[in-house]
Amino acid sequence: MNTEKESPCAVMRQKPVLMFGHFFFQYAPGVSVIRTSEECKRAIEQILQRKESHSIRDIRLFLKAVDACATPYPGLVRSPVEEPPREQKTENVGAMLERKIRSVLARHGTAV
Repeated sequence: MNTEKESPCAVMRQKPVLMFGHFFFQYAPGVSVIRTSEECKRAIEQILQRKESHSIRDIRLFLKAVDACATPYPGLVRSPVEEPPREQKTENVGAMLERKIRSVLARHGTAV
């Protein structure tokens, strides 16, 4: 399975996704980022117990946040040649997504 193509499709179809590693949609609703075997077990248990679910509205809010902050990339470039580490990029994009989602939810009167 090509996870770069299949996982975003699963999110759009409201299916749970287990993500091993980092990719732009790791903050999407229904995505469980797995770093340890314990996190994997917990995520699978939640999926099997149907504790995790997300709505079309959740997906639209996420996509709106991605659209609003995806380009241009506001990463902290130290020099024209040197790029920030991948972890820094991930943290920057995650923080931007969180801010945008919170602002959209606040406008709609939804508690975070």
